[in-house]
Amino acid sequence: MQVAPNDIDDCSKYPRGVFVMFFMQLISMIGFSFVMYLLVLYCTSDLNFSDKHAYSLGSAYIALMYAWHVTGGYIGEKFFGYKKAIIFGIIVSIFGLFLIPISKSLLTIGLSAFIVGSGILIPCSFVLLSRIYSKNHPHREAGFIISYIGMNTGSFLACGSAGPLQSWLGYGTVFWIGGAAQILLLMYFIYFRNMFKEEYMGSESKAGGFGLVKNLKGALYTVVSVLIVTELLRYSEFCNAMLLLMGACSVIFVLYVASQERGQSRSNLHAFITLTVVALCFWSLYMLSASGLTLFIERNVDRHIFHFIVPTASFSSLNPFFIVILGPFVTSIWRLLTKRGNQQNSIAAKFSCGLIFMGLGFMILYAGIHTHNAQGFIPLYWIVISYLFQTIGELFVGPVGFSMVGSLVPARMEALMVGIWELASGVAGSISGYLSQMTSSGKGVKNPLLTDPIYAHHFIVFGLIVASVGVFIAFMAPRINKWAIT
Repeated sequence: MQVAPNDIDDCSKYPRGVFVMFFMQLISMIGFSFVMYLLVLYCTSDLNFSDKHAYSLGSAYIALMYAWHVTGGYIGEKFFGYKKAIIFGIIVSIFGLFLIPISKSLLTIGLSAFIVGSGILIPCSFVLLSRIYSKNHPHREAGFIISYIGMNTGSFLACGSAGPLQSWLGYGTVFWIGGAAQILLLMYFIYFRNMFKEEYMGSESKAGGFGLVKNLKGALYTVVSVLIVTELLRYSEFCNAMLLLMGACSVIFVLYVASQERGQSRSNLHAFITLTVVALCFWSLYMLSASGLTLFIERNVDRHIFHFIVPTASFSSLNPFFIVILGPFVTSIWRLLTKRGNQQNSIAAKFSCGLIFMGLGFMILYAGIHTHNAQGFIPLYWIVISYLFQTIGELFVGPVGFSMVGSLVPARMEALMVGIWELASGVAGSISGYLSQMTSSGKGVKNPLLTDPIYAHHFIVFGLIVASVGVFIAFMAPRINKWAIT
C-alpha cells in the first residue's frame, strides 16, 4: 500500500504525517532509552567498571550519540536522500543493539554501530517532519511538540519497563528487546514512507540523484564512521575533550557560513548559533539524568514505596511521563498565543523559561538533600518534584529547538544544521561527564552521610548558574528576536 503525501489545506489541522512521525519517534526511543539509562548501571554492576570509567564511557556515548548527527545528517543528505537514509540508519542501529550485550569486547562496537545508525536516522527524520510544513507555517512548533510527545511516550514505556525487565531477564535481553523494536520501526517506516516529501510543502523542486554509486559511497562512509566511533569510545576521556573542541569549531563554522550569507539569512544564522549555545547550558544539566543523577538515586535516595523498592532505572521514566502529560497543554497554549499574535511567544523567551525551570529543578534537589534521614537517604518525592521542573524546562527548549532549525537556516543545509543543533547536546553530554565526576566522592565512598554534602554543594551551584543564564537571556530576548525574523 502506498500512502500519498498530505497537503495542508487548513492550517488549523495537523497533517497526517505528524502523527505517523509521532509513532516513529515512539518506537525509535525504546532502544535509545534502554541504552542511555542502563549503560552506567550495566557497566558498574555486570562489567565491574569504576564510577569514573562508567561516567567517562557513558558521557562519551551520550556525547557521540548526539554529536554524530552532524556526520549522519551529512551522509543521509548527500548519499542517500532522506527516506532511504532513514531505512539504512535503522538497519545499522539494529546491528548495534544486538551486539552490545554479547561480550565486553563487543560493547564498544555495538555502541558505535547504534550511534552511527541513529546519527543518520534522527536528523533525517526531523527534516522530513519539517518538510511537512512551509517555513512560516503558524503551527510548525506545535507539530514538533506532537512528535516530541511521541519520543517521550516511547521513552516513558522503555524507562518504566527497563528496571523490572532488567531484574527479571538481565541487561542483555533488555538490549535485544530494543533491537526488536528497531525492526518494528523499519517495517513501519517502509509502509508509510510515501506520506513524506523530500522537499518543503509547496516546493517546486524535486529530490533525486541518489544512485547506486552514491549509496555505496554512503555505506562506505558509514563503515568508516563505526570504526572511528569505536576507537573514540575506547579512549572516552580523549573523546570527551575532543567533543568540546568540535563544539567550538562548529560555532566558528556557523559564523563563517553566516558571513557568506546576506541580509536576513545572515541574521537568522546569528540567531540560530546564539540560541544553540544558550541551549548548551540547559542540556548540560539535562544529561546528568543518565549519569550523575542515576548513581545519586541509586545510592542516596530512599526508593522504598511500602515494601517495594523502585528500580533506579524506573526513575528515568518520570521525565517522559511529565512530557506526555504536560505536552498537549503546552501545545494548546502556544497555538492560542500564536492565533492572538502574542509577541512574547518567541524562541528566546521560551529558552529563557526553560533554563530557569532547569535551574530550579537542581535547587530543589539541594533542598531535598537537607531532609535526609538518619542513614543519609532523602525521600523519593524530591526526585519527582525535581524531574517535574526539569521537564517543564525541556518543553520550552527541546521541541522548540528542532522547529527553530527549519525556520532559521537555509533549506540547502537544513540536515547539517539539525546535526549541529544535536552536536550541542553531544557537547553537553561531555560536559555532563565532567559535572558528574565533580559530584563523585572518590573510589569506594558510597555512604550517603558522606556524599550528601558533596551533592548538595554542586547541585545548588549548577542550578544557580543555569537559572542566571536564563534570566540574562530574558533581558536579551528583544535583540535576539530582531535577528530571528523569518
